[in-house]
Amino acid sequence: MAQYKRIILLIALAALAACSMLPSILPPEATTDPQLTQNTQKWNAQKITHYRMSLSVGNIEVIRNRIPLMIEIDHGKVVSVLDNQGHPAPDLETLAEEFAGMDKLFDFVDHSIKTGAAQVEVTYDPTYGYPRSIYVDRSRQVPDDEFTLTIDWFEVLK
Repeated sequence: MAQYKRIILLIALAALAACSMLPSILPPEATTDPQLTQNTQKWNAQKITHYRMSLSVGNIEVIRNRIPLMIEIDHGKVVSVLDNQGHPAPDLETLAEEFAGMDKLFDFVDHSIKTGAAQVEVTYDPTYGYPRSIYVDRSRQVPDDEFTLTIDWFEVLK
């Protein structure tokens, strides 16, 4: 009987020890980045719904020779995707829909911060507030998991 009590005590101690480690293994609590908040508000205040932008995506080798992509967005929907030669690129529409659109870029930055990426660096456009460049390194221990998005050119359309 004493042996069962020791086993139960060891299990209880192990459970308590595991609980003390939870904060270091769970994603950090939601944090608000003041720059992200300020620039999201700046972007939203302008009510821009139709625009064109060039988008470069780093670390995707198969499209390296086709970027930057020229993407047109109207009311949050991808209207057209052209490769760097000006040719329609329907095979890249899925990628464009994943990241094209300022709301998606703001969400990507927010998600990267909230899930505890090792490094998140964002440069915002001073006029419109959209993210001009985003660099995310999810983990310093994992080689080549860095991800870069860059908007080199932006035009508001009517």
